[in-house]
Amino acid sequence: METNPRKRTALVGCSDDWMCRSLQTVFEEKGYTATRVGSGKQMLKLARDGPDVVLVDERIDDLSAVEVCMALRGDPLFDHATPIVITSCAHADPQSRAAAYRAGAWEYFQQPLNVGDLFLKLGTFLRARDELEVSQSQRRVDQA
Repeated sequence: METNPRKRTALVGCSDDWMCRSLQTVFEEKGYTATRVGSGKQMLKLARDGPDVVLVDERIDDLSAVEVCMALRGDPLFDHATPIVITSCAHADPQSRAAAYRAGAWEYFQQPLNVGDLFLKLGTFLRARDELEVSQSQRRVDQA
């Protein structure tokens, strides 16, 4: 159960317009504000705005999903506690999955996407992120 009262945000990147609209709709049905983009370069710009979740499909234009993930993980202006999920319509071979995880992806899903599993994992990831934020804010408080 979501304990954070603020509305979550998702950045969804996919070059297939139908797929991107579908993913945006799924996130919105789950209570997120979702922004969709069709290119990796757009995604890199908008990811600095602080979405709660980044979901990028391997078929994104102008950069691969792994390149997007690596660029975000190397960007000091991107919140590195933000879960990045990569999706693929191709068979998820071990090399592709390993490359995604090496690049910093938190999860790698093969399509058709199991929406239930996606949102269960995102719930876990976001609870951990919330706990990190609370812990960091408490450390900044001077106990004296």
